[in-house]
Amino acid sequence: MRANLRNWTLALAVAAVAATFASADTIRAELKSVYGQSVSYTLGANAQKSTTAGRFNWQRETDNPATPAFNEAGTFPLDPTPAGDLFYSFCIDLTQTVSYNTPYEFTVESNLANGRDSAGYPSLGATTANNIAQFLGAVFPSLDGSLTTVQAAALQISLWEIIYENASNAFDVLSGNIKFANNTAVTNQATTYLNTFAAYNGPGAEGLHAMNSSRLQDQMIQVPGNPNVEEVPEPGTYALMGIGLLAIGFFRRKAAKA
Repeated sequence: MRANLRNWTLALAVAAVAATFASADTIRAELKSVYGQSVSYTLGANAQKSTTAGRFNWQRETDNPATPAFNEAGTFPLDPTPAGDLFYSFCIDLTQTVSYNTPYEFTVESNLANGRDSAGYPSLGATTANNIAQFLGAVFPSLDGSLTTVQAAALQISLWEIIYENASNAFDVLSGNIKFANNTAVTNQATTYLNTFAAYNGPGAEGLHAMNSSRLQDQMIQVPGNPNVEEVPEPGTYALMGIGLLAIGFFRRKAAKA
C-alpha cells in the first residue's frame, strides 16, 4: 500500500510540473488587412468558393479588461513585439473565418504540429508541420520578408495545398483534394514554389508557431529570436518543480531507510 501511495504521489508531482511546462499562452490581436489576391478554390466535394489568399497583417492588442486573470498581450511567444505593433501570419484553416478590426483571443501553440483547431479536421500533425517548415525554408524562410501580392497569394495557396492535399497525391494546386482557379499568375507562382520545395534538401524555416481558436480561422506565425526555447517558467512553475523534487527526495530517503 505504501509503495502504491509513493508511486502515485511521485507521478502526480511530476505530472504537475509537466503540465505547467506544456501550457500554452493566449494572445489578443486584431486583423487589419490581408495582403494578396483573390482566388477560387474547391476543397473535397464542396462547391467552389472565392477567397483572398495572402499574408495576414495583425495588430497586437492589450489585455482584455473583462478577463484580468489572463495575459492576452503575452510574454511569449511574440515578444519583443509589444501591444500596438503589427505582426504577420498565414492561414492554416480554410473552414472558418475571421473579421477585420475585431479583438480576438487565440491560443498560441509552440509546436506547429498542434496547429489548427477546427471541427471536422485534426491538428496538422508532425508530417504536415515538417512539410510546411521545409517548404518555407525553400522559398520564404522569413514571414516578414518582402512580397508582391502575387507572391503572397501563391505562398498562401501553396500552404493550403500542403495542409489539405491527400497524402497519396502530389502537391499540385490545379488538381487533387484541393485545387485553385481563376488567377493564373498566382497558380503559376505557386507551382514554381512547390517545384522548388520538391527539389529542396536544406534547412526548414524556424520559429513557426500556431494561433489556434475553436471558432476562428487558425493562423501560423513566426516567433522572433530563438524559436526553440520554451517559455521561461514563472515563479509558480518553480514552486511546483520544487515540490516534485522534494517528493522524489523524500521517498528516496524513505526507501533507503527501509
